[in-house]
Amino acid sequence: MIISNHLKLSNGERVFMIANEFNELYEQLIVNRLTKEGYYYKGKSLFLTRGDTVAALLRRTYRGEQAASFVYCCRHQFLRDQKNLSTKNIYLTDAVDYPFRFSIRNFNEEDLFTVGYESINYLRSHSEIPYDEICYGDSAIENKQGISDELTKIADKIIYFGPKIMNLLSPAKSLSMLQRNSKGAWIEQIWIEDYKSKLS
Repeated sequence: MIISNHLKLSNGERVFMIANEFNELYEQLIVNRLTKEGYYYKGKSLFLTRGDTVAALLRRTYRGEQAASFVYCCRHQFLRDQKNLSTKNIYLTDAVDYPFRFSIRNFNEEDLFTVGYESINYLRSHSEIPYDEICYGDSAIENKQGISDELTKIADKIIYFGPKIMNLLSPAKSLSMLQRNSKGAWIEQIWIEDYKSKLS
């Protein structure tokens, strides 16, 4: 979702939000709240571990763009990553390494009944991952309530729905979801092997 709140000053100029102002709001409204819930802050992303389950709010930015994208993800620590086929790094920052990815900003109670694995084309994966986008470069710093509301909404949804999603994704259920919806991608086969090994 793009938030755009132009404000024209008396001299005809516009003063827009820059990265520093957005980052301050991000730390205040998301980072500070989620770290109080047990999340670990690394880079620009946040991670929570419960048993073997890892949940993450991954933040993606691009140089030169006044925008940030977020996706909420879940995986299990014993799954190998797609770059090194390793389990050493728990806090992975690439959404491709997470079988379960959610647009958390729009998540609601009904979505809990449809939590599952959705296969993507891993050759062009980032275009298919359900990122929530906030474009802050068009927002005047004097009128930043829209940005604040969106960040608050993301934090609220994670605090409320995050534990529920994690509880639904047991290793056995996750394996079943993968086997049912896999399209045969190599990383899907790796994950299926990892789940079977864990459950054997």
